[in-house]
Amino acid sequence: MHRVRACGHIACSSPAGLGFLFPDSARHGAAFCSVTGAAEKGFVILKIGFHRLDDQESEPGGPRLDYIRSNLFDVDTGRILEHDINGPNNDIVDVLEPRIQQAIAEGATVYIFGEQFNSEDGIHNVHMNQGNIPRYSGDDGVFQDGALVIHFPRSNSPRSNKWVGIFLAFASQAVHTSEVDGHAISRVRWKGLLLDDLVENSVAIRRGLVNTTEGQQFVTLANLTNRRVSLARWRTRNSEWAQQVLSRDSALNARATNDFSIPHCRLSQDGDTITFLDRDGLKVAGVRYNSQQGTQNGPIDFAGQG
Repeated sequence: MHRVRACGHIACSSPAGLGFLFPDSARHGAAFCSVTGAAEKGFVILKIGFHRLDDQESEPGGPRLDYIRSNLFDVDTGRILEHDINGPNNDIVDVLEPRIQQAIAEGATVYIFGEQFNSEDGIHNVHMNQGNIPRYSGDDGVFQDGALVIHFPRSNSPRSNKWVGIFLAFASQAVHTSEVDGHAISRVRWKGLLLDDLVENSVAIRRGLVNTTEGQQFVTLANLTNRRVSLARWRTRNSEWAQQVLSRDSALNARATNDFSIPHCRLSQDGDTITFLDRDGLKVAGVRYNSQQGTQNGPIDFAGQG
């Protein structure tokens, strides 16, 4: 089968609350969580139609999406949803269909990320495409995830000029994947992450100083657990893959918050991602910011992100 990663750009959309959906491979369930930001940079200059992304750079700031590396949404608000069961607002159809219908009614714009059919009359794989169970691991890869990203144009609507993301993934897919081929590198699955207190939500990034005219750049980390967390050999990484390893004595006491200097991991004032990895290289937290935030005086507040 000829595989083409692409962005299909059409007219329509969904409401202002950004969304995150995880279909469950076993029970056709899904998880839903709010998105902290949409990768809107460059979207508005695309013409209506099909755009190949094969020749685009695979990087967090580029047009190709990666659920793990692009820091697009807040995982902590996720939930599991069935496919289609009786009752209101309790399955994926109840959550997704009204948003799409409202998008059409309001004439918003939708960017559909996925894989074009061989017949070239549609797009599928509009979901996460890495960390699959062995049966589907041949489809794994980094920066090739699918999604719906929706833009409400400027109007008199309270949702005017808003960006909305709908992100789908099978709940059986792995939370941590290889940087090389997107294969699972841990047994942590989305379904388990949403139910348990795992490494992913043990530490959060609360603030970050990017504008170095205000002083040496740093990030503020918060321990979300009731136990001391050692940060020895943890590292921060930007969208250019530059990294800084924390010292061996770095730690956060239970429920504590502290600043950590990262002078060797340059954060761009033009917008960037900040990702924290544990000593095994597994993602613990991640945020992103735009150029307006990057040039502001003082630290950026990431409350509600990661």
